[in-house]
Amino acid sequence: MKKNEFSIRTYFDTGSEFVEALEFEGPLKNTFYVSGYISLDIDGVNLSNALHADYVDQLWSYLVTGMMSISNGEDFKCYFPDQPIPIRFERQGRGRVKMTIDEKSVTVNQNELFTALGIEAKAFFEKMATLDPQHRQDWLDLSKKVDEEFLGG
Repeated sequence: MKKNEFSIRTYFDTGSEFVEALEFEGPLKNTFYVSGYISLDIDGVNLSNALHADYVDQLWSYLVTGMMSISNGEDFKCYFPDQPIPIRFERQGRGRVKMTIDEKSVTVNQNELFTALGIEAKAFFEKMATLDPQHRQDWLDLSKKVDEEFLGG
């Protein structure tokens, strides 16, 4: 069976441009509402891009919650933190999951998807731990949770 292709990157909105989160040196304008977007391409389908800019810290938490729901045998639906854009994770059987953002969707291997999302989520949470020292432990706890649940850590 062919492996799925994933390209997942997080970007911060600096006010004048979007900068890839892992390259951003700070400071963040606001650590409570972290603006930016998640670029999410799966098998050539662009599910999310700069047109979906929102609060990326909350969005990553929502995505991880969706992953946890699917792992616990339950479908998941929510909306972007500050827009009426739906996000859905739906079990498809045989280890496959359908991920939908707005009107675009892909159905892929659950383990591959969650590993790809988990790698970027963990990196994002660890970056936030350096940019938001007041909540450092909270970000590290989220990173550890993702590592343990989806990355075999």
